[in-house]
Amino acid sequence: MLKEFNKELQRQRGFQGEALTAFNQRLPGAGAETAQTQMATGQAEREKGYGQLAAQPISVGHSMFAPNAIDQASAAMRGTARAKLGSYGDWQHQQGIANTRFQDELNRVSNFSQGWQQVEPYRMNDAQHSHDELAFWGQLISSLGGGSMNLAQSFNKNPRGNATNYGSFSNQQGMDVSPELMSYIGGIV
Repeated sequence: MLKEFNKELQRQRGFQGEALTAFNQRLPGAGAETAQTQMATGQAEREKGYGQLAAQPISVGHSMFAPNAIDQASAAMRGTARAKLGSYGDWQHQQGIANTRFQDELNRVSNFSQGWQQVEPYRMNDAQHSHDELAFWGQLISSLGGGSMNLAQSFNKNPRGNATNYGSFSNQQGMDVSPELMSYIGGIV
């Protein structure tokens, strides 16, 4: 039974190690350095998109207007501001995805751990009763031995522990018995 307990303890330590590994993998991605890198990347991508949009000519009806320098400067400033603001949302979104994946991994480890904890009482019970069949056979053999002992005593076959001594012709109480009586008793039984 101690062997099963130690196996379960090792199994639970393994689950603890898996959870710790997942945490250690997630932790560096949640730091300020990562946030700055992700926000800068998000801002650069958004500015590139806004720059491409600002370079497009504006059309009204059938006529095309090319943007002048003021329009381009205004669009660039608005694009930079929107890109900066949007980079925070991009970073939060990436952090949310990473946190969800991390939580999924912890849930997986936790579910396996709980599953084994629910099975363990049955495994301990099996370990506790693993030798019951041997005990049954031992008791059966012992009872057969005891039964044969009683049978031998009933037929007076001088089993072990019987105090009858035929040399002095005394019975179990130590009283003298005549040889004729003993031969008569032996013939009946």
